[in-house]
Amino acid sequence: GRHVTIMVGYMGDNTGLTKDAGWELGVRTTVPAEVDAVWEWLLGAGLPVWLGEIDALPTEKGESYETADGVRGTVRGRTEGFRVRVSWQPNDWPHDSTLQLSVKAAASGTTIGIHHEKLADREERRMMLGHWKNVAAAFDAHFAATASPTCSRWRPRSGVSTFRKRGCAPAVGSGSARDRQGRFPPTAQARLL
Repeated sequence: GRHVTIMVGYMGDNTGLTKDAGWELGVRTTVPAEVDAVWEWLLGAGLPVWLGEIDALPTEKGESYETADGVRGTVRGRTEGFRVRVSWQPNDWPHDSTLQLSVKAAASGTTIGIHHEKLADREERRMMLGHWKNVAAAFDAHFAATASPTCSRWRPRSGVSTFRKRGCAPAVGSGSARDRQGRFPPTAQARLL
């Protein structure tokens, strides 16, 4: 008989490598809130969660921004209630990248999409994938904590916002930091802010 050898990973893992945008990634989460409320929060009080400490993101294409923690860039595009694209460069990066946040209505609320492209290499992609997954988890936690009292009507697909049919208590093993009354302990709240 013939012997066949399969070389797994011999050429390396090129997941996330594109011809035009270099290394890229995408993270999505669905939160239990209406699109307008999610958009308003993301571009208002939620800016520090995903962009950094900044009072407001400019609204016009070509306008520049800089966060208190040294991330800088320019607005590359903005479609109200749908998508914002910015160049994104932390102060310790020798290059910029492109970051896009989008919102879309879903059966269980709103899907928030994070797309990050023009990353330098596989390692930078791996590092940023972990970062944006944490940001998505913070989105989940924020909207789970602010969900309406009729939580059972919302059925988010991911994150810490999985609820039982009765009330808003998190399901056992959901990974939620909330207590039985649905409140976050003070230390968990501090980590989410």
